[in-house]
Amino acid sequence: MDIDKVAFTGSTKVGHLIQQYSAESNSKRVTLELGGKSPMLVFDDADLDQAADAAHTGLFLNQGQCCCAGSQLLFKTPSMMLLLKCIERAKKIKVGPQFYESTQGPQVDKFQFDTVLRYLAKGKEEGATVKAGGDRHGEKGYYVQPTIFTDVTDEMVSAKEEIFGTVMSILKFSTVEEVIERHRPSSS
Repeated sequence: MDIDKVAFTGSTKVGHLIQQYSAESNSKRVTLELGGKSPMLVFDDADLDQAADAAHTGLFLNQGQCCCAGSQLLFKTPSMMLLLKCIERAKKIKVGPQFYESTQGPQVDKFQFDTVLRYLAKGKEEGATVKAGGDRHGEKGYYVQPTIFTDVTDEMVSAKEEIFGTVMSILKFSTVEEVIERHRPSSS
């Protein structure tokens, strides 16, 4: 009751609980920054090396465990060259516990590791094509291979839910207005 405000960054599910608990206590103020998909749009006139670098950093930074991770890469015109550049960069990531040699560490804990692996399995089950990665890395630790899915549609779980891991979903778009509508939060 002595707390006047709660600021939370995390999952939508926990955000709903925080709002509920706030209303049931002293109706404290709440600031929430909740999960999302953070799409990156690539237009026909883009510098493909720059786009691939931005997409790579935007997702694979911190093992994909940041709220603004660019987990969706949307092409205006499907670009095989951009896709190949993204795959090349993902395959160059050195995953593992070797502090000075690796460029990607583990997921934060077993729960998140298992969650990312479930998303990978679901993506494959729903028909996404694995172009890089797609599984755990090694036999020990909570390491996940940097993964790129193509043939992703808006209905697939990997396109709708925040994975919070190194999983890039590649989709197509026609207009900016279409992308805005596709990413508009539902009222439910």
